[in-house]
Amino acid sequence: MHPYTAKILIVDDEQPIRMACAKILAEEGAYTAVAENGVAGLEKAKGEKFDLALIDLKMPQMDGMELLENLNELDPDLIKIVITGYATLETAIQAVQKGAYDYIPKPFTPGELRTRVNRGLEKRSLLQEARRLREEREKNLLELANEKSRTQTIVQCMGDGLLVTNRDRQVVFCNPAGRRLLKVKRPLQVGEPLGQVAPCPDFVDLVEGTMDLQAGREMTSRELAPRSPSDPILSANCAPIRDEKGQVIGAVTVLRDITELKELDKAKSTFVSMVAHELRAPLAAIEGYLDVILDGVGVQDPQKIQKI
Repeated sequence: MHPYTAKILIVDDEQPIRMACAKILAEEGAYTAVAENGVAGLEKAKGEKFDLALIDLKMPQMDGMELLENLNELDPDLIKIVITGYATLETAIQAVQKGAYDYIPKPFTPGELRTRVNRGLEKRSLLQEARRLREEREKNLLELANEKSRTQTIVQCMGDGLLVTNRDRQVVFCNPAGRRLLKVKRPLQVGEPLGQVAPCPDFVDLVEGTMDLQAGREMTSRELAPRSPSDPILSANCAPIRDEKGQVIGAVTVLRDITELKELDKAKSTFVSMVAHELRAPLAAIEGYLDVILDGVGVQDPQKIQKI
């Protein structure tokens, strides 16, 4: 952050110091505000947002240490630099503990002031960027969590079964519909062998065949015959899961109950066969009657036969 974009608060009970600091920093393009004591400085900080504050330690009404504490609560990212004519190691340590970033012993030169202020503003810029990145990360994590929640709700409410296996043919996810279609009545543990969860050779073969797919083929399908008369007829569509290098790391299978469709198809075939039989008998009788009529009347002319 360059000084000309900064807002700087100067709090010192000595007017010459206040005005000198304000003049030096204003020449750099900074916006400055001054206060003659800690109480006035705190009021200004409550009314405006500053990037940096220069604070004298020895002031009436509210000294610099107390002001440091108040400003730290008001804006933790505000850079606070102490200016004092009583600089000792003890006061410096105490000021840092109260939230000061740096301190400048009086008297100081304009160059020293600029150097300390620039260093403090760079720190302020880094703090703001870190805060921005942290807020952005938290926002992204929240969006990701919301998206994950929506996706999970959709998957859990699907009418079709969804089963995911890893490269070791272990089940890593199965939604409620999948457990229902596979007749699994217990909660599944991540890592259970596929053959144990779905003891159907056709299904296991389908998944293993999908895992061996080469690039370019992305799905295999198969109808799974019921293991018992009470089991549904299932349609299984299986696709490989690949990493960024194109290597197969698992498979996802969608299961659908097609029992009613198969029964409907069977009923349709039965109906067509029945209708064909019912139509064939009358047509055969009509053809026989025509033969008898034609033979009885002795018609030989092809045109008359066609007309009849």
